[in-house]
Amino acid sequence: MEGSHAIIAKIIFIDDSILYIRDFLFLNGERKYSYHWQNKNNDLLIRWDNSPHHFHIKTFSHHKHIKDNVVESKEIDVRSILKHINNQINKHKKNE
Repeated sequence: MEGSHAIIAKIIFIDDSILYIRDFLFLNGERKYSYHWQNKNNDLLIRWDNSPHHFHIKTFSHHKHIKDNVVESKEIDVRSILKHINNQINKHKKNE
């Protein structure tokens, strides 16, 4: 769509985990996104999205899935999500 913006990407990190990015900004200003981070065994680590189906979450519609839990999310853009992942990878490397 002309005038709309989309980011669709796959990032493979140094620990072989993968982040799948789908972030769309539509002409009407609506934004839909999903950032799916999984380990090298394809197990979900965290998925951030703004699908409007978790009304009880304080940061509705922004939320994240961590295993079977859905929790608030303040990470709602590529920069903050990459920072979070970087911190997690570095923390894990220090614990090895």
